[in-house]
Amino acid sequence: MASEPKRPDDRDDNVVSLREARARQAAAQAKSKNRSGNKSERKIPALLIFLGLLAILVAYKFLLG
Repeated sequence: MASEPKRPDDRDDNVVSLREARARQAAAQAKSKNRSGNKSERKIPALLIFLGLLAILVAYKFLLG
């Protein structure tokens, strides 16, 4: 099967889609940078849970030890 020769219009469509893809990629990167600022907010509850469990363990050892 012979393929049809590419038309110049097809190339223009590729350029447009590449520009759109780059714009979407830049938007996704900007959104991920905004999310990275929230990571410190997530660490605090995990630290509090850890400290709570540690306090329970120390209290258990103190009461039964």
